[in-house]
Amino acid sequence: MTTRSIGFLIVLGLAGNLTACATSPTFTGRGTVVASSAGARAIVAGPVDVHAYAGFRGGEVYLVDGSSGSDGDCAAAADGTAALPVPSDTVVSLTVPAGRTACLRTRAAKGYELLWHARAHTEPSALLATASSPTVK
Repeated sequence: MTTRSIGFLIVLGLAGNLTACATSPTFTGRGTVVASSAGARAIVAGPVDVHAYAGFRGGEVYLVDGSSGSDGDCAAAADGTAALPVPSDTVVSLTVPAGRTACLRTRAAKGYELLWHARAHTEPSALLATASSPTVK
């Protein structure tokens, strides 16, 4: 197989994986959160699994109690909450449980844009299995 063919297969595989995520039958939404100043803004209310991306550093994602998904939920707990930094040009994934809201915190007085998409969060089902061994006589 040539290098060109291998490269094509890799690109095709990556495209398939990205398409599978974006076209998941449980896809619930996507959006953009734009911040022109420091502060806290709501992203999405749970229960969802979220993929978020930003082109620049400076944003942090954190969870708060409250399922309204409003900026008010986020502002109440903006400073003292542990957060996940969003590195530049990197997709971060997080699970937002039911009754919680994912929020974006920015600390700099410059523009910031976070792109996100979410799909319904489903709890893994229990794996039930039985095992038997042959009886030796």
